[in-house]
Amino acid sequence: LKNRSVLFAHFTTFFFLAGHFTLYGFLTPFSTTLLGFEGFMITMMYLLYGIAAVTGGGIGGFSSDRYGAERTIITTTILLSGVLLLIPYTTKFLPLFFIALLIWGVLSWVITPPVQSFLIQVAPETSDIQQSLNNAALHFGIAFGTLIGSLIIERFSVEQNATFGSIIVLLSLLSIFLAIHHQRETTVKKRVLKNR
Repeated sequence: LKNRSVLFAHFTTFFFLAGHFTLYGFLTPFSTTLLGFEGFMITMMYLLYGIAAVTGGGIGGFSSDRYGAERTIITTTILLSGVLLLIPYTTKFLPLFFIALLIWGVLSWVITPPVQSFLIQVAPETSDIQQSLNNAALHFGIAFGTLIGSLIIERFSVEQNATFGSIIVLLSLLSIFLAIHHQRETTVKKRVLKNR
């Protein structure tokens, strides 16, 4: 964790999942309050979301191999932040909400494969440890996002969870930019030392 690229990569995962779970952790009260969902519709919502999320992991791996880990992380983070911001505005038109839900589901789990690839690139000598630490960062993010979500509901309303989640995801974007910047600085320094 002394390697700042590694540290910020873990923060990328942390903030990404925290922002996601600020809303996802309270999706049932969100859907009952804003959409009037009950039993069957709530079940269908989670089923569709789950299918989309499983698909997201595969897309994340494919995109990371095809377009690179950095580009995949940046694109996914921007898109997730945008979708979270828009979700409350889709609740007036049910088909639009379900389209947003599917996109959100896919995006929410695209992040894991590219972050793991990025960690292998920047710290190959400790890549096995980094995968475990990243999994821990993921779960800390889930816990933190759920905590923030509960505070938002208590002080504002469940409708605001999506907006706050979107803002937290932007911290993930800042984290990956810092990780990439530090990695490039390190690479330049190594080249300079090698050429001396």
